[in-house]
Amino acid sequence: MLTRARTREEWTDLGKWLRGLRESLGLPRTRAAEAIGCSIATLSNLERGQLNKDPWTPPAEPRDRLLVGIAETYGVALEEVCTHFGREVPDVELDSGRLSRLTRLAEQEIDRGLDMLGLSQDDKDRVWRSIEEARGVDRQGKGIRT
Repeated sequence: MLTRARTREEWTDLGKWLRGLRESLGLPRTRAAEAIGCSIATLSNLERGQLNKDPWTPPAEPRDRLLVGIAETYGVALEEVCTHFGREVPDVELDSGRLSRLTRLAEQEIDRGLDMLGLSQDDKDRVWRSIEEARGVDRQGKGIRT
């Protein structure tokens, strides 16, 4: 629920903030939208602070899952995201032990890269064991013994 109506300038400021977060992580819009769980068009509209250029219309009130997706993807507190959106903090539970969305995306990219190299499954498993040992956690986010 909105805590109050947002002005055009506030939506523009919100868009700049979102774009700055995405760019500071070096994420293309397509990857960020995938990680957040929204369409590229939705993220683009939010980053521009608008849905249409003329006449200007404010973006629709975001759903809780979009706010959570932004917080998890960009590594920002849900409270901060909600403040920027002028929203009350939704009553949702965040699983702090869960791997971040960006981590899952990075793992997918590594898998694709290993496939492109044509490595055997044994070689892929060795690569993943090395990554897990370096991170200190396995692919499910559980600590491992080294």
